[in-house]
Amino acid sequence: MFQRNVLSLELGSENAKLVEGRMQGKKVIVQKALSFEVPKNCFNDGEITNLITMKEELAEAIKRMNTKTKKLICVSKSTSIITREISVPLVKPNEMDSLIEYEMKQYLPINFDEYIIKYKKLNEYEEESVKKAAIRVGIYPKIMAKMYWDLAKELKFTPVALDLSSNCIAKLFDIDDIDINSEQYSLENTVVVVDIGYEQIELNIISEGVLQFTRIIMGGGSYLDANIASELGISDKEAEKKKMALCNLKEGKILENEEAEIITASVKRVVDRWASDIQRMIDYYINKNRFKKMSKIYIHGGVSELKGICGYMESLLNIPVEKLEQMSNISVTGEAACNINLERYLNAIGGIIRLR
Repeated sequence: MFQRNVLSLELGSENAKLVEGRMQGKKVIVQKALSFEVPKNCFNDGEITNLITMKEELAEAIKRMNTKTKKLICVSKSTSIITREISVPLVKPNEMDSLIEYEMKQYLPINFDEYIIKYKKLNEYEEESVKKAAIRVGIYPKIMAKMYWDLAKELKFTPVALDLSSNCIAKLFDIDDIDINSEQYSLENTVVVVDIGYEQIELNIISEGVLQFTRIIMGGGSYLDANIASELGISDKEAEKKKMALCNLKEGKILENEEAEIITASVKRVVDRWASDIQRMIDYYINKNRFKKMSKIYIHGGVSELKGICGYMESLLNIPVEKLEQMSNISVTGEAACNINLERYLNAIGGIIRLR
């Protein structure tokens, strides 16, 4: 693990997050954090579409951050990144690469020369006297990876790693004896961690400290804004402001005026669809892992700050839902202590953790 500071970058559809920090024992020490709006037409579904403008924006943000480190970790998510959970016979480590590639080629009609394949063994088991391994496979487009490499080089940083946001979140949960939102967390728990972004929702199921299942669902804050804007005849930006100010999903809450009622009803219709998609993913996982039981759903991302959203989602899913606000294995110090909402930076923070 790194003892010196590194810079972790997560690019999103609307905002980018920069976190400077380091590992200290089992803790991530966050010293600086900054977010900025991603320029239009520069980024789409994990792909950097305008390297020059993105580099200029990032260079300005890094200058404001006043960081001295020159090591960069990039965190990404995209529907172009393929993740699958497969079972294969347990073979020697030097045979596993070719076996996994062979297995994936049976299911995916893609040119594997254009992708990077990485995998992680989830567990070992025996089936009909055959030893097997459950494997999580990630297949990453090489062209997308090169964009991040080029961005780091253009900024005169040393690219250390390109990580998946799902893996970054999983690493934060891969520690026993920590508190989450001031409650004891155990590796024995099976939890769902839902990142509600601007255009995508990423669902991760973590059991026994291991990422078991991940999927991206189309949806997010932009869907809420577009619906509200359409109903009120206003811009998406104005709709976003009104959403945060007037929407309240808390049961029995008396809303301020008719506009607040329209906004809240509009948000509920979209969140209902999200909950249906999330339930379908949970049911799919449970059908394959019948002895697992979801102990809690944690949500993070900008939409998690909507008033009453945890209670409303809990009523739809019948599983306790909490906003992920505090983890005892994350320590926020220095400048970051004054300007960071943890739930917005978790992916970038998890990127700082490098497991050997």
